[in-house]
Amino acid sequence: MIIRRLLFPVLLLLHGNLFAQQVGIGTTQPHNSAILDVQSTNKGFLPPRLTKAQRDQIQQPSVGLVVYCTDCCGVGELQVYQNNSWRNVTGVTSCAVLNVNTDSITTIQSTSFRAHGTVLEHSEPIYARGFIVDTIPISSPINYFAVPSLTTNHVFNDSVSPQGFTVGIGPFQKTISNLSAGRTYHVRAFAINQLGGSAGYGFGQNLTVTTPVGDITNGLIARYAMSGNTLDSSGNGHHATAFNATLGNDRFGRPNQAYEFNGSSSYIECPTIAAVNGLTSMTLSA
Repeated sequence: MIIRRLLFPVLLLLHGNLFAQQVGIGTTQPHNSAILDVQSTNKGFLPPRLTKAQRDQIQQPSVGLVVYCTDCCGVGELQVYQNNSWRNVTGVTSCAVLNVNTDSITTIQSTSFRAHGTVLEHSEPIYARGFIVDTIPISSPINYFAVPSLTTNHVFNDSVSPQGFTVGIGPFQKTISNLSAGRTYHVRAFAINQLGGSAGYGFGQNLTVTTPVGDITNGLIARYAMSGNTLDSSGNGHHATAFNATLGNDRFGRPNQAYEFNGSSSYIECPTIAAVNGLTSMTLSA
């Protein structure tokens, strides 16, 4: 009889808790708007911690489902499932800002070098990656994809796949050639995913490299750099003269570094150079 009297109040208490409209942890007065109110001054809320592979095994995740992906975005991220995709707590698709690194520049030659970059983990397929190369600092890299002439002259793709296919993540490299000797170049790695807009692009930091100048002074007769004029920069004084030719942009878009011809009466005339008389061979380089 005593046992029955003790069990009856316990059962009533459990029954009441199971059907409570609100639950408070750390408080006896949960907020009216919350079904679960957790309060603490020295502890936090720890959601389920899953790797990306484990997270992707969740069958038909409910809208609002919360997990902490331990290896997403390279460092881990708190994520919420909504609009048929995993998103971070700001509502942006998980790892929407691509994390790309410009690693290094190696094999530096007079007219070429090899650029190295790395694309870190991302939840969206990456279908293009490569490097932007220019002779000026690349402060607004996304502009190089908005202007066709900049894309043609300055964007070097390491790998491109149709949208819907991925070129993968991790390290990549590209040999950049047809450069000018003795010139400083700015290099930034990039990757593109399928999100579109600014969220679909990721850029590494800006690195600089100066291509070496080979020894061209031995036997050099004349050198016309076309840097705003037709003067001979070899020091031999064989200056040329431009006729009906106007200064314009070179292939890198730099002003007054090339001459434009009208197709009929434009030409540059070099003086008679006695040093070439009697030569059986010579080298011309542009």
